[in-house]
Amino acid sequence: LMFLSRVLTRAAPALKAQRAGLHCSSRLLMPVNTVAVPTMGDSITEGTVVDIPSAVGTYVNEDDVVVVLETDKVSVDVRATEAGVITEIMGDLDDVVEVGQDLYKIDTDAAAPEGGGGDGEEKKEEESVAASAPAAAAPPPAAAAPPPPAAKAPP
Repeated sequence: LMFLSRVLTRAAPALKAQRAGLHCSSRLLMPVNTVAVPTMGDSITEGTVVDIPSAVGTYVNEDDVVVVLETDKVSVDVRATEAGVITEIMGDLDDVVEVGQDLYKIDTDAAAPEGGGGDGEEKKEEESVAASAPAAAAPPPAAAAPPPPAAKAPP
């Protein structure tokens, strides 16, 4: 009976967490992480959302660009701090967001798709390099060799 009480006591936080929208793994409770607008410079307090290359539902790898912010001084690529699925973006194109404001949410427990996921920028670059490499590696076509001089018949 004492054993069963301990098991239930340990399981209770996980059950509460699941009801609260948190993800439960065998070792830790993993919430959906919220990423805030980063600092963009000493005197910069806000930026404008100018691009959202990773849509909600997209699997991103660590360092993939999720949102692009722009100020009068800088353009900032806000990158994924961890791999996962983007579950929410708290802003639309042309919205002004303040430093420290919640910007997007990412589910880091989500499994990567079979293709590896991510926005594919690296793959596109690799494919374009691979496509141009064979053409660059191939030697230029040889000019047609002149025919050998014809043997002159003796007079």
